[in-house]
Amino acid sequence: MVFHEGIGYKFNTRTAPLGADRTDQEVSPLTPATGANKNGKKPQPAVPEPLTADPDAATREPERAEWTEPYNSFNSWKGLMYYPEYQGIVTEKFLPPIEASIDPTYVCNIDCVWCNSWRILHKSEKVGHKMTTEHLLNLCGFLADWGVRGFCFAGGGDPTLHPGMWEALKLIKDKGKQSSIITNGIEIRTEERRRLAIEGCRWIGISLDAGTRETYARIKKTSVKKFDMIVENVRAMIEMQKQTGARCEIAIKYLIHPSNEHEILQACQLAYEIGVPHFHARPAASENIEGLGEVLKFNMDLVNEQLAACMKMQTKDFKVFGVRHKFNETMNLKHGFSRCWAAPLTIQCGADGYVYNCVDWRGDPNYVLGMHYPDPSKILEFWGSPKHVQFLKDVVVDKCPRCTYGIYAQQIEHAVVGDDMCVNFP
Repeated sequence: MVFHEGIGYKFNTRTAPLGADRTDQEVSPLTPATGANKNGKKPQPAVPEPLTADPDAATREPERAEWTEPYNSFNSWKGLMYYPEYQGIVTEKFLPPIEASIDPTYVCNIDCVWCNSWRILHKSEKVGHKMTTEHLLNLCGFLADWGVRGFCFAGGGDPTLHPGMWEALKLIKDKGKQSSIITNGIEIRTEERRRLAIEGCRWIGISLDAGTRETYARIKKTSVKKFDMIVENVRAMIEMQKQTGARCEIAIKYLIHPSNEHEILQACQLAYEIGVPHFHARPAASENIEGLGEVLKFNMDLVNEQLAACMKMQTKDFKVFGVRHKFNETMNLKHGFSRCWAAPLTIQCGADGYVYNCVDWRGDPNYVLGMHYPDPSKILEFWGSPKHVQFLKDVVVDKCPRCTYGIYAQQIEHAVVGDDMCVNFP
Protein backbone atom coordinates (compact mmCIF):
# COMPACT_ATOMS: atom_id res chain seq x y z
CA MET A 1 0.00 0.00 0.00
CA VAL A 2 1.69 3.21 -1.17
CA PHE A 3 0.72 6.65 0.02
CA HIS A 4 1.49 10.02 -1.51
CA GLU A 5 1.47 13.29 0.37
CA GLY A 6 -0.53 16.18 -0.98
CA ILE A 7 -2.42 19.13 0.54
CA GLY A 8 -2.12 17.49 3.92
CA TYR A 9 -3.70 14.20 2.85
CA LYS A 10 -2.37 10.72 2.33
CA PHE A 11 -3.63 9.38 -0.96
CA ASN A 12 -3.88 5.63 -1.30
CA THR A 13 -2.96 4.45 -4.79
CA ARG A 14 -4.41 1.00 -4.19
CA THR A 15 -8.05 1.09 -5.26
CA ALA A 16 -10.02 -1.66 -3.58
CA PRO A 17 -12.88 -3.14 -5.60
CA LEU A 18 -16.25 -1.56 -4.98
CA GLY A 19 -18.32 -3.56 -2.57
CA ALA A 20 -15.28 -4.38 -0.45
CA ASP A 21 -15.01 -2.85 3.00
CA ARG A 22 -12.33 -0.19 2.49
CA THR A 23 -12.40 1.22 6.01
CA ASP A 24 -8.72 1.04 6.84
CA GLN A 25 -7.62 4.15 4.95
CA GLU A 26 -7.55 7.26 7.14
CA VAL A 27 -6.87 10.36 5.07
CA SER A 28 -6.44 13.85 6.48
CA PRO A 29 -8.62 15.16 5.15
CA LEU A 30 -29.18 38.18 -12.72
CA THR A 31 -30.78 37.10 -15.31
CA PRO A 32 -34.43 37.95 -14.38
CA ALA A 33 -37.16 35.50 -15.23
CA THR A 34 -40.07 35.98 -17.61
CA GLY A 35 -43.46 36.82 -16.10
CA ALA A 36 -45.54 39.96 -15.78
CA ASN A 37 -45.58 41.61 -12.41
CA LYS A 38 -48.49 43.43 -10.81
CA ASN A 39 -47.92 46.51 -12.99
CA GLY A 40 -47.85 44.52 -16.19
CA LYS A 41 -44.12 44.97 -16.69
CA LYS A 42 -42.00 41.98 -17.65
CA PRO A 43 -38.41 41.37 -16.61
CA GLN A 44 -35.85 40.39 -19.22
CA PRO A 45 -36.85 37.22 -21.07
CA ALA A 46 -36.00 33.73 -19.97
CA VAL A 47 -38.67 31.10 -20.07
CA PRO A 48 -38.60 28.74 -17.10
CA GLU A 49 -41.14 25.97 -16.96
CA PRO A 50 -44.06 26.38 -14.53
CA LEU A 51 -43.54 25.43 -10.92
CA THR A 52 -44.52 21.84 -10.39
CA ALA A 53 -44.10 21.26 -6.65
CA ASP A 54 -47.83 20.93 -5.99
CA PRO A 55 -48.77 21.79 -2.39
CA ASP A 56 -52.21 20.32 -3.06
CA ALA A 57 -50.90 16.96 -4.23
CA ALA A 58 -53.72 15.18 -2.41
CA THR A 59 -56.29 16.70 -4.77
CA ARG A 60 -54.67 15.23 -7.86
CA GLU A 61 -55.50 11.88 -9.40
CA PRO A 62 -54.34 9.07 -7.06
CA GLU A 63 -51.88 7.57 -9.54
CA ARG A 64 -49.96 10.85 -9.69
CA ALA A 65 -50.24 12.03 -6.08
CA GLU A 66 -46.93 12.54 -4.34
CA TRP A 67 -48.33 12.77 -0.80
CA THR A 68 -51.58 13.32 1.05
CA GLU A 69 -50.42 15.89 3.63
CA PRO A 70 -48.77 19.04 2.24
CA TYR A 71 -46.80 19.85 5.40
CA ASN A 72 -43.95 17.40 4.96
CA SER A 73 -40.20 17.54 4.53
CA PHE A 74 -40.33 16.55 0.86
CA ASN A 75 -42.55 19.44 -0.23
CA SER A 76 -40.32 21.92 -2.06
CA TRP A 77 -42.67 24.80 -1.28
CA LYS A 78 -40.86 24.99 2.06
CA GLY A 79 -38.27 26.89 0.03
CA LEU A 80 -40.39 30.02 0.34
CA MET A 81 -39.38 30.07 4.01
CA TYR A 82 -35.84 30.68 2.74
CA TYR A 83 -36.80 34.11 1.39
CA PRO A 84 -33.96 35.97 3.20
CA GLU A 85 -31.44 33.54 1.69
CA TYR A 86 -33.11 33.93 -1.72
CA GLN A 87 -32.79 37.72 -1.48
CA GLY A 88 -29.15 37.39 -0.46
CA ILE A 89 -28.43 35.29 -3.54
CA VAL A 90 -30.19 37.71 -5.90
CA THR A 91 -28.50 40.77 -4.40
CA GLU A 92 -25.15 38.93 -4.35
CA LYS A 93 -24.85 39.21 -0.57
CA PHE A 94 -24.84 35.55 0.37
CA LEU A 95 -25.88 34.52 3.86
CA PRO A 96 -24.36 31.47 5.56
CA PRO A 97 -25.77 28.31 3.96
CA ILE A 98 -28.82 26.78 5.60
CA GLU A 99 -27.41 23.27 5.36
CA ALA A 100 -24.01 21.62 5.23
CA SER A 101 -23.79 18.46 3.16
CA ILE A 102 -20.77 16.65 4.53
CA ASP A 103 -19.10 13.62 2.98
CA PRO A 104 -16.80 12.33 5.77
CA THR A 105 -15.50 9.47 3.63
CA TYR A 106 -15.20 8.35 0.03
CA VAL A 107 -15.53 4.72 1.04
CA CYS A 108 -18.55 2.52 0.40
CA ASN A 109 -19.38 -1.12 1.13
CA ILE A 110 -21.81 -1.67 -1.76
CA ASP A 111 -21.87 -0.65 -5.44
CA CYS A 112 -25.29 0.56 -6.64
CA VAL A 113 -25.90 0.26 -10.38
CA TRP A 114 -27.12 3.87 -10.52
CA CYS A 115 -24.53 5.40 -8.18
CA ASN A 116 -24.30 9.14 -8.87
CA SER A 117 -20.90 9.20 -7.18
CA TRP A 118 -19.22 7.23 -9.96
CA ARG A 119 -16.70 10.04 -10.42
CA ILE A 120 -15.64 9.48 -6.81
CA LEU A 121 -15.86 5.75 -6.17
CA HIS A 122 -14.49 4.64 -9.54
CA LYS A 123 -11.41 6.88 -9.67
CA SER A 124 -8.23 6.12 -7.77
CA GLU A 125 -7.51 9.79 -7.03
CA LYS A 126 -10.77 10.07 -5.07
CA VAL A 127 -11.79 6.70 -3.69
CA GLY A 128 -10.62 5.97 -0.16
CA HIS A 129 -10.28 9.55 1.03
CA LYS A 130 -11.40 10.07 4.60
CA MET A 131 -11.32 13.16 6.79
CA THR A 132 -9.50 12.79 10.05
CA THR A 133 -11.87 12.81 12.99
CA GLU A 134 -10.15 15.93 14.30
CA HIS A 135 -10.81 17.82 11.09
CA LEU A 136 -14.39 16.56 10.82
CA LEU A 137 -15.16 17.90 14.29
CA ASN A 138 -13.38 21.20 13.59
CA LEU A 139 -15.33 21.58 10.36
CA CYS A 140 -18.70 20.88 11.99
CA GLY A 141 -17.91 23.21 14.88
CA PHE A 142 -16.94 26.06 12.56
CA LEU A 143 -19.99 25.63 10.34
CA ALA A 144 -22.34 25.56 13.32
CA ASP A 145 -20.80 28.72 14.77
CA TRP A 146 -21.00 30.40 11.33
CA GLY A 147 -24.76 29.91 11.23
CA VAL A 148 -25.38 26.61 9.40
CA ARG A 149 -28.56 25.11 10.83
CA GLY A 150 -28.73 21.60 9.39
CA PHE A 151 -26.03 18.99 8.76
CA CYS A 152 -26.58 16.13 6.34
CA PHE A 153 -24.03 13.32 6.45
CA ALA A 154 -24.18 11.58 3.10
CA GLY A 155 -21.77 11.47 0.27
CA GLY A 156 -19.64 9.76 -2.25
CA GLY A 157 -19.36 6.94 0.27
CA ASP A 158 -21.45 5.86 3.23
CA PRO A 159 -20.97 8.26 6.16
CA THR A 160 -21.53 5.58 8.80
CA LEU A 161 -18.20 4.04 7.76
CA HIS A 162 -16.43 7.03 9.30
CA PRO A 163 -15.85 6.46 13.03
CA GLY A 164 -15.88 10.19 13.75
CA MET A 165 -19.38 10.79 12.42
CA TRP A 166 -20.97 9.52 15.63
CA GLU A 167 -18.99 12.02 17.68
CA ALA A 168 -19.90 14.77 15.21
CA LEU A 169 -23.61 14.10 15.78
CA LYS A 170 -23.16 14.83 19.48
CA LEU A 171 -21.13 17.99 18.84
CA ILE A 172 -23.75 19.37 16.48
CA LYS A 173 -26.56 18.62 18.92
CA ASP A 174 -24.64 20.31 21.73
CA LYS A 175 -24.42 23.44 19.55
CA GLY A 176 -28.19 23.49 19.12
CA LYS A 177 -28.19 22.43 15.47
CA GLN A 178 -29.81 19.48 13.70
CA SER A 179 -28.30 16.53 11.85
CA SER A 180 -29.46 13.91 9.38
CA ILE A 181 -27.95 10.81 7.81
CA ILE A 182 -28.43 9.25 4.39
CA THR A 183 -27.04 5.73 4.57
CA ASN A 184 -27.43 2.19 3.30
CA GLY A 185 -28.01 1.23 6.93
CA ILE A 186 -25.55 -1.65 7.08
CA GLU A 187 -23.26 -0.17 9.73
CA ILE A 188 -25.95 1.02 12.18
CA ARG A 189 -25.67 -2.38 13.75
CA THR A 190 -24.87 -1.73 17.41
CA GLU A 191 -27.11 -0.42 20.15
CA GLU A 192 -24.73 2.48 20.80
CA ARG A 193 -24.72 3.60 17.16
CA ARG A 194 -28.49 3.33 16.96
CA ARG A 195 -28.85 5.44 20.07
CA LEU A 196 -26.44 8.10 18.78
CA ALA A 197 -28.23 8.21 15.43
CA ILE A 198 -31.73 8.44 16.87
CA GLU A 199 -30.88 10.96 19.57
CA GLY A 200 -28.65 13.04 17.30
CA CYS A 201 -30.68 13.20 14.10
CA ARG A 202 -33.85 14.98 13.00
CA TRP A 203 -34.23 12.36 10.28
CA ILE A 204 -32.49 9.29 8.91
CA GLY A 205 -32.93 7.98 5.37
CA ILE A 206 -32.16 4.29 4.81
CA SER A 207 -31.58 3.48 1.14
CA LEU A 208 -33.07 0.01 0.70
CA ASP A 209 -34.10 0.30 -2.97
CA ALA A 210 -35.49 -3.25 -3.27
CA GLY A 211 -38.33 -5.39 -2.03
CA THR A 212 -36.47 -8.71 -2.06
CA ARG A 213 -33.07 -10.00 -1.03
CA GLU A 214 -32.29 -11.19 -4.55
CA THR A 215 -32.97 -7.88 -6.26
CA TYR A 216 -31.03 -6.02 -3.56
CA ALA A 217 -27.97 -8.22 -4.06
CA ARG A 218 -28.15 -7.80 -7.83
CA ILE A 219 -28.54 -4.01 -7.99
CA LYS A 220 -26.09 -3.36 -5.13
CA LYS A 221 -23.55 -5.97 -6.30
CA THR A 222 -23.31 -7.45 -2.83
CA SER A 223 -24.51 -10.30 -0.64
CA VAL A 224 -28.17 -11.05 0.09
CA LYS A 225 -27.17 -11.11 3.75
CA LYS A 226 -26.79 -7.35 3.76
CA PHE A 227 -30.47 -6.95 2.92
CA ASP A 228 -31.36 -8.95 6.01
CA MET A 229 -28.90 -6.92 8.11
CA ILE A 230 -30.49 -3.64 7.04
CA VAL A 231 -34.02 -4.85 7.77
CA GLU A 232 -33.03 -5.95 11.26
CA ASN A 233 -31.07 -2.74 11.89
CA VAL A 234 -34.06 -0.61 10.91
CA ARG A 235 -36.43 -2.73 12.94
CA ALA A 236 -34.22 -2.26 16.01
CA MET A 237 -33.95 1.50 15.38
CA ILE A 238 -37.72 1.85 15.18
CA GLU A 239 -38.14 -0.01 18.46
CA MET A 240 -35.52 2.18 20.15
CA GLN A 241 -37.07 5.35 18.74
CA LYS A 242 -40.44 4.38 20.19
CA GLN A 243 -38.89 3.65 23.56
CA THR A 244 -36.96 6.92 23.77
CA GLY A 245 -39.62 9.14 22.19
CA ALA A 246 -36.91 10.97 20.23
CA ARG A 247 -38.19 13.12 17.36
CA CYS A 248 -36.29 11.35 14.62
CA GLU A 249 -38.13 10.59 11.40
CA ILE A 250 -36.85 7.31 9.94
CA ALA A 251 -37.57 6.65 6.28
CA ILE A 252 -37.02 3.72 3.97
CA LYS A 253 -35.80 5.29 0.73
CA TYR A 254 -36.38 3.77 -2.69
CA LEU A 255 -34.62 5.05 -5.80
CA ILE A 256 -36.75 3.95 -8.74
CA HIS A 257 -34.70 2.50 -11.60
CA PRO A 258 -35.61 0.16 -14.50
CA SER A 259 -33.81 -2.61 -12.60
CA ASN A 260 -36.05 -2.37 -9.53
CA GLU A 261 -39.23 -0.61 -10.68
CA HIS A 262 -41.22 -3.84 -10.27
CA GLU A 263 -40.65 -4.05 -6.49
CA ILE A 264 -41.81 -0.64 -5.24
CA LEU A 265 -44.95 -2.04 -3.65
CA GLN A 266 -43.10 -4.95 -2.04
CA ALA A 267 -40.60 -2.55 -0.46
CA CYS A 268 -43.41 -0.32 0.76
CA GLN A 269 -45.16 -3.31 2.32
CA LEU A 270 -41.92 -4.30 4.03
CA ALA A 271 -41.46 -0.77 5.38
CA TYR A 272 -45.00 -0.87 6.76
CA GLU A 273 -44.41 -4.25 8.41
CA ILE A 274 -41.17 -3.07 10.01
CA GLY A 275 -42.98 -0.08 11.47
CA VAL A 276 -41.13 2.68 9.61
CA PRO A 277 -43.14 5.93 9.65
CA HIS A 278 -42.08 7.05 6.16
CA PHE A 279 -41.60 5.39 2.79
CA HIS A 280 -39.93 7.69 0.25
CA ALA A 281 -39.70 6.77 -3.44
CA ARG A 282 -38.29 8.90 -6.24
CA PRO A 283 -36.65 8.29 -9.64
CA ALA A 284 -32.92 7.69 -9.91
CA ALA A 285 -31.04 10.36 -11.86
CA SER A 286 -28.77 9.46 -14.74
CA GLU A 287 -28.53 12.14 -17.44
CA ASN A 288 -25.40 14.32 -17.41
CA ILE A 289 -23.82 12.18 -14.67
CA GLU A 290 -20.33 10.86 -15.31
CA GLY A 291 -20.30 7.07 -15.57
CA LEU A 292 -24.05 6.93 -16.24
CA GLY A 293 -25.54 9.40 -18.71
CA GLU A 294 -28.28 7.39 -20.39
CA VAL A 295 -31.93 8.41 -20.50
CA LEU A 296 -33.68 5.86 -18.30
CA LYS A 297 -36.80 4.26 -19.71
CA PHE A 298 -39.39 3.55 -17.04
CA ASN A 299 -42.58 1.54 -17.24
CA MET A 300 -44.69 4.48 -16.12
CA ASP A 301 -47.93 2.52 -15.86
CA LEU A 302 -46.25 -0.02 -13.59
CA VAL A 303 -44.60 2.67 -11.47
CA ASN A 304 -47.73 4.78 -11.07
CA GLU A 305 -49.91 1.77 -10.33
CA GLN A 306 -47.59 0.68 -7.51
CA LEU A 307 -47.22 4.16 -6.04
CA ALA A 308 -51.00 4.56 -6.04
CA ALA A 309 -51.28 1.25 -4.19
CA CYS A 310 -48.64 2.44 -1.72
CA MET A 311 -50.60 5.63 -1.06
CA LYS A 312 -53.63 3.55 -0.12
CA MET A 313 -51.58 1.79 2.59
CA GLN A 314 -51.17 4.99 4.57
CA THR A 315 -52.29 5.32 8.17
CA LYS A 316 -51.79 8.06 10.74
CA ASP A 317 -48.46 6.41 11.59
CA PHE A 318 -47.30 5.44 8.09
CA LYS A 319 -46.89 7.97 5.28
CA VAL A 320 -45.84 7.47 1.66
CA PHE A 321 -44.04 10.02 -0.49
CA GLY A 322 -43.77 9.35 -4.22
CA VAL A 323 -41.69 12.38 -5.13
CA ARG A 324 -41.66 13.14 -8.86
CA HIS A 325 -42.04 16.91 -9.12
CA LYS A 326 -38.33 17.42 -9.85
CA PHE A 327 -38.59 15.29 -13.00
CA ASN A 328 -40.59 15.38 -16.22
CA GLU A 329 -43.62 13.22 -16.98
CA THR A 330 -41.42 10.22 -17.84
CA MET A 331 -39.33 10.74 -14.67
CA ASN A 332 -36.34 12.03 -16.60
CA LEU A 333 -34.28 15.21 -16.54
CA LYS A 334 -35.90 18.64 -16.46
CA HIS A 335 -34.68 21.94 -15.12
CA GLY A 336 -37.20 24.75 -15.62
CA PHE A 337 -34.89 27.58 -14.57
CA SER A 338 -32.49 29.78 -16.52
CA ARG A 339 -29.39 29.81 -14.28
CA CYS A 340 -27.83 28.34 -11.15
CA TRP A 341 -29.46 30.19 -8.28
CA ALA A 342 -30.02 27.84 -5.37
CA ALA A 343 -26.62 26.21 -4.82
CA PRO A 344 -25.61 28.60 -1.96
CA LEU A 345 -28.44 27.25 0.18
CA THR A 346 -26.08 24.37 0.98
CA ILE A 347 -22.32 24.03 1.33
CA GLN A 348 -20.96 20.76 -0.05
CA CYS A 349 -17.85 19.59 1.83
CA GLY A 350 -16.01 16.61 0.39
CA ALA A 351 -13.84 14.00 2.06
CA ASP A 352 -11.01 15.22 -0.17
CA GLY A 353 -10.88 18.62 1.54
CA TYR A 354 -12.67 20.54 -1.21
CA VAL A 355 -15.85 22.61 -1.14
CA TYR A 356 -17.94 21.98 -4.25
CA ASN A 357 -20.51 24.26 -5.86
CA CYS A 358 -23.41 21.97 -5.05
CA VAL A 359 -24.41 18.48 -3.95
CA ASP A 360 -24.99 17.35 -7.54
CA TRP A 361 -21.41 18.12 -8.61
CA ARG A 362 -19.61 16.68 -5.57
CA GLY A 363 -16.28 15.18 -6.57
CA ASP A 364 -16.02 17.03 -9.91
CA PRO A 365 -12.83 19.15 -10.12
CA ASN A 366 -14.56 21.61 -12.45
CA TYR A 367 -16.95 22.63 -9.67
CA VAL A 368 -14.51 23.33 -6.83
CA LEU A 369 -15.07 26.60 -4.96
CA GLY A 370 -12.17 26.27 -2.51
CA MET A 371 -10.85 24.24 0.42
CA HIS A 372 -12.21 23.48 3.87
CA TYR A 373 -9.00 21.60 4.85
CA PRO A 374 -6.90 22.24 6.88
CA ASP A 375 -8.57 25.43 8.15
CA PRO A 376 -12.39 25.54 7.81
CA SER A 377 -12.42 29.31 8.48
CA LYS A 378 -10.84 29.81 5.05
CA ILE A 379 -14.32 29.14 3.67
CA LEU A 380 -15.17 32.73 4.54
CA GLU A 381 -12.56 33.93 2.04
CA PHE A 382 -14.43 32.55 -0.96
CA TRP A 383 -18.05 32.12 0.16
CA GLY A 384 -20.08 34.94 -1.40
CA SER A 385 -16.98 36.44 -3.02
CA PRO A 386 -17.17 37.98 -6.51
CA LYS A 387 -15.55 34.79 -7.81
CA HIS A 388 -18.26 32.67 -6.17
CA VAL A 389 -21.01 34.88 -7.59
CA GLN A 390 -19.52 34.71 -11.07
CA PHE A 391 -19.08 30.94 -10.77
CA LEU A 392 -22.84 30.55 -10.37
CA LYS A 393 -23.51 32.79 -13.36
CA ASP A 394 -21.16 30.72 -15.51
CA VAL A 395 -22.82 27.37 -14.78
CA VAL A 396 -24.40 25.95 -17.94
CA VAL A 397 -27.67 24.56 -16.63
CA ASP A 398 -28.28 22.36 -19.67
CA LYS A 399 -25.13 20.40 -18.82
CA CYS A 400 -26.21 19.77 -15.23
CA PRO A 401 -27.79 16.56 -13.95
CA ARG A 402 -31.15 16.57 -12.21
CA CYS A 403 -30.93 19.52 -9.83
CA THR A 404 -31.60 18.69 -6.20
CA TYR A 405 -32.65 22.30 -5.62
CA GLY A 406 -34.21 22.99 -9.01
CA ILE A 407 -37.57 23.97 -7.58
CA TYR A 408 -35.83 26.45 -5.29
CA ALA A 409 -34.15 27.98 -8.35
CA GLN A 410 -37.57 28.34 -9.95
CA GLN A 411 -38.88 30.01 -6.81
CA ILE A 412 -36.02 32.50 -6.85
CA GLU A 413 -36.70 33.39 -10.47
CA HIS A 414 -40.45 33.75 -9.98
CA ALA A 415 -40.92 34.91 -6.38
CA VAL A 416 -37.83 37.09 -5.89
CA VAL A 417 -36.57 38.22 -9.30
CA GLY A 418 -39.97 38.36 -10.99
CA ASP A 419 -42.10 39.12 -7.87
CA ASP A 420 -44.80 37.02 -9.53
CA MET A 421 -46.43 36.36 -6.15
CA CYS A 422 -46.65 40.05 -5.10
CA VAL A 423 -44.72 39.40 -1.91
CA ASN A 424 -45.67 42.71 -0.29
CA PHE A 425 -49.38 41.85 -0.30
CA PRO A 426 -50.35 39.11 2.20
